[in-house]
Amino acid sequence: MRSFPILLLFSFLAVLDLRGAEPSAPKPEETFPPLPVYNLNFAGGTPGQLVAAIKTASGKPVNLVIGEELASVRIPPVQVNQVTTPMLFGALNFEGSRLTDNGQRLENYHTDFRIAAGSNPKDPNAIWCFRSSDFRTGVIARFFLLTKYLELGLSVDDITTAIQTAWKMTGAEDLPKLSYHKETNLLIVVGPTPEMPIVESVLRELDKFHEARQPSSPPPTKT
Repeated sequence: MRSFPILLLFSFLAVLDLRGAEPSAPKPEETFPPLPVYNLNFAGGTPGQLVAAIKTASGKPVNLVIGEELASVRIPPVQVNQVTTPMLFGALNFEGSRLTDNGQRLENYHTDFRIAAGSNPKDPNAIWCFRSSDFRTGVIARFFLLTKYLELGLSVDDITTAIQTAWKMTGAEDLPKLSYHKETNLLIVVGPTPEMPIVESVLRELDKFHEARQPSSPPPTKT
């Protein structure tokens, strides 16, 4: 019973302490000058040419980081009015499929103009980064180790023939290229992304063949 007044006193003091504490001032939001608004008529070209066209149209340079391997990627033609650079880059971001200049369809094609970490898209001096799949060919390279299959007595021709037969049965027109590197037992496959799962499927079935050929472990001996 004696503890009740003491608890009540502490509660009263706590209320007074909270009332007397001044609320912390909100952190002021960083302000930037207005973003340039411009019209752009870009005939298509490399990322560097796009940056030059934006500078001409807006009167202000753009900070865009472009990887060396992407310097020759082709950006499609763009004609827009009354845009800012963040609006333009957002419109250019795309993921899906498209046709190349020679009519070849590219799957998993994408462009990605992304604001760099620590930059603010409202800042006219913001730093942007450009990433992309290969616009020109849509080709990737994959590497598969064949050692365990060759040790079973299969030949490289046995394996590649099975892969090529599966590709032809799907009706694929642009078949990937196969090359065997004898020194490392690597099968190198270069071609469109959608054809790669067939290689993996063939090798998975060969894994079952490999497992079936493994000697079964003898039963444990009784002591």
